[in-house]
Amino acid sequence: ISGGAQSLSQPNAGLLSPLSAPWWVLPTRMAPPAVKVMEVAAIALGMQLLLRRRWRLPRVTAPVATLVFATSGFMLSFTNWPQTRTAAMLPLLLWATDRLAVGSRWRDVLPMGVVVASLLLGGFPAVTVSGIYVCVAYFLCRALASRQRWTLTALGLLRAGLGCLLGVGLSAVQILPFVYFSTHYINFEGRSFGGAHLDASVLASTVVPSLLGTPDMRHSVWASHPIEAMSFIGMAPLVLVVAAILGGRRTRAPRGVILPLTIITLVLATAVYAGGPVLRIIQVLPAMSSNPI
Repeated sequence: ISGGAQSLSQPNAGLLSPLSAPWWVLPTRMAPPAVKVMEVAAIALGMQLLLRRRWRLPRVTAPVATLVFATSGFMLSFTNWPQTRTAAMLPLLLWATDRLAVGSRWRDVLPMGVVVASLLLGGFPAVTVSGIYVCVAYFLCRALASRQRWTLTALGLLRAGLGCLLGVGLSAVQILPFVYFSTHYINFEGRSFGGAHLDASVLASTVVPSLLGTPDMRHSVWASHPIEAMSFIGMAPLVLVVAAILGGRRTRAPRGVILPLTIITLVLATAVYAGGPVLRIIQVLPAMSSNPI
């Protein structure tokens, strides 16, 4: 797909991602499942560090959250592309952001830098940019809710920025050629997707993935391409979530966690499945207008 380009300078295949390591040491028939196992491991690590270590939630939350994330429609249908290797690092990105939002240690710059570098090397910048925007919103809400002095919040923002710069530096071997290639040879005007969103009917795939048909069926009724529109969560995770809510002990999440994440979820769900002014505002942000939601 990049014939004539410098070796490994384009992130399209994501071969420099830490989660692509099996491709360097295993036969080609064994590498894909090994990469998928590493994706699940990265998700599980991020959920454990965030939900248990940072938020002190009950033990059941980390495995259930890992199951929901790792088996969701996006993480399944995009397995053939670098999107999933990039998205698997998002729980770790939120964990690193939480450390910086309410912490005061300069060493927290390092985890942010390593995670951002892994995201950038993952091969799909749109997922990285989307994740960083979400984490910026979460950072501000978490820091304000903790009622710490504005100087501490400002220092936290500085450390977060330094962490992102460190991530760019660690991935510069691939990012710099990519930026040069993007600014000299790619016309992004051909990728303007203003207002493009998924039809709400695809939410039927949330519980039953084949309810609208499967990709190999002649008479499927998907309003969008099934790979891009798959919204699967599944019955098993939903049953576990309900069981955890009804039977688990009541543990309060830290201040400034539930409300911003709830608002972010509602805003993004509205943008993805309804579009309208919410989506138009999001697509005004840099790097968002050239990618369908």
